[in-house]
Parts: sequence; structure tokens; C-alpha cells
Amino acid sequence: MYTWFRDIQYAVRTMLRSPAFTTVAVATLALGIGANTAIFSVVRAVLLAPLPYEDPDQLTIVWGELRNRNITHFPHSPTDFRDMQESGIFSDLGAFFSFGVSLTGDGRADQVDAGFITSNFFDVLGVKPFMGRNLTLADDTPFNPLTDTTSAPPTSAVILSYGYWQRRFGGDPDVLGRALQLGGGPAEIVGVMPEDFTLLLPPTVRAETDVDLWGPARLDY
Repeated sequence: MYTWFRDIQYAVRTMLRSPAFTTVAVATLALGIGANTAIFSVVRAVLLAPLPYEDPDQLTIVWGELRNRNITHFPHSPTDFRDMQESGIFSDLGAFFSFGVSLTGDGRADQVDAGFITSNFFDVLGVKPFMGRNLTLADDTPFNPLTDTTSAPPTSAVILSYGYWQRRFGGDPDVLGRALQLGGGPAEIVGVMPEDFTLLLPPTVRAETDVDLWGPARLDY
């Protein structure tokens, strides 16, 4: 114990005699430890820890490819997605895409990151809103404003992320049923996702996964 104490004293005196060197050494150690911690956190979440979904070992991502251009990890067209759904190869298949859209009404306008999903997407993952309901087939009825010029846009069901529910609505438990405008069309809040829900997808997806809200994809085949 005495030898160990003397070693500490010697190390402290050495560092005090060379403050510049000590500063650089401590900063280097801090950066190295921080980088290693960050890398381990990512590796653990992506490679070591099981996905936080129901039956994670049965989940897969189905990619398209453009063979004549040697492009893999290419998104499918809606008709390809429908054909795969009807093929019987998969027990279930959901689709997802995302982009920025305006959200108005209820006092202020926001530009939000929105995820658009088929009505079965959360069922495929085995997750449910902690408040309200999931999307249904009726919510996912296709509507194309370019071709359907005689009908008014149907009201879009919207499920908020937990974070956006807190930021925009202050965690108001009476938020369900509130009317908004999503991308210029009518929308209604029908649910809020759990606080710990995260959509984990590899970088090759090239889509925003940390979205503010979820709405129906309404794929027009």
C-alpha cells in the first residue's frame, strides 16, 4: 500500500512540473475513452443487443436491386411490394418511407419529419401505441390527388412520437382526436407511440427514422 501511495505522489509531482504535457495527455485520454464508449454503444445496440421488437430473429429487410447498374439496397416500387405481399413467401410484410412535411393547426405551424407506413407496419414489429390506437386498413386506403380530382382528401390518421407529443403538445392526455392539417390535408391524432420506441434500421436505408409522427402510406398501386 505504501509503495502504491508513493507512486501516486510521484505521478502527481511529474504532472505538475509539466502542465502542458499533462493537459495534452488528459485530453487525448478523454477523447480516446469517449470515442471507444460511443463505438461500443453503437456496436452493442446494433450487433450485440437483441432488437427491441417481437420475434426479432424473424425480422428481415427486403431490398430491391438494379442489376444492369450494379445497384443493391434499392427501394421497391409499390407494385413490387404488393406482389411480395401476395406471394405467400413472408408471414407479413410492411413498408416504410419518410420525408419532411408541414403540420399546421392547433396554434402554430411546424416542419416535421414524418414516417409513412402501411397499416400493418407496427404489427410486423410487434409494437403498439401506448395511448390511442394503431393504423387500420381503412386509414391506409389509397388516395391520389393527381387523379382523384372529384373527391376531397380523406382525413389522415396520425400517430405522434412520444418526443413530439411532449414538445408540441406538452404531454396533453387529451390530444387524441385533435384535428390538424398535414401537408395541406386534414389529419386527426389517433395515437402516441411509447417513449422507448425507436425504429432501428441500417444506414443503407437512407431514410429518416427518428420521425416526429407516423401516418398512412396510402400506396396507390
